[in-house]
Amino acid sequence: MKMNFPDILTEKNKVMKKIVFLAAMVLTVPALYAQEAPEKVIEKFFQDYQKGDPAQALDNLYRHMPWSDRIRDELDKMRSQFTGLQSLVGKYYGYDFVVKKELAGSFSVYSYLARFERQPVRFIFKFYKPQDQWFLYGFSYDDDFSQEIEEAVKVYNLK
Repeated sequence: MKMNFPDILTEKNKVMKKIVFLAAMVLTVPALYAQEAPEKVIEKFFQDYQKGDPAQALDNLYRHMPWSDRIRDELDKMRSQFTGLQSLVGKYYGYDFVVKKELAGSFSVYSYLARFERQPVRFIFKFYKPQDQWFLYGFSYDDDFSQEIEEAVKVYNLK
């Protein structure tokens, strides 16, 4: 196949455009998921939840997990259960920060108490920082923490 000079330049331009595009993707994708402050991600989650769209709140939260596409089936199941939460516990009234625990500076767990009409629900957010950026590591919620509350208010645990 014989190429003349303008064809070679056109072919080189196409290759260069592909290289530039791939380099931009490699540099941009981690930044899409990374968050400097887990507190901001959590605050946004509760703002979305307050607007009355639990599925959107969950979807926006899991955008900060780079590997969420690998657990899509689990996320779909969680989304289905999470959207039905209010039908079980009543109207949502707000949330309160409970505790933050750090492990070795690269793993943080945040616990919040969501106030609902019938009962409180604990929301737990886990974040991991393998290098210099925080990522969502996991999210869970439960309403079975009465034993922990009873233990926390025992005299020997009071400060």
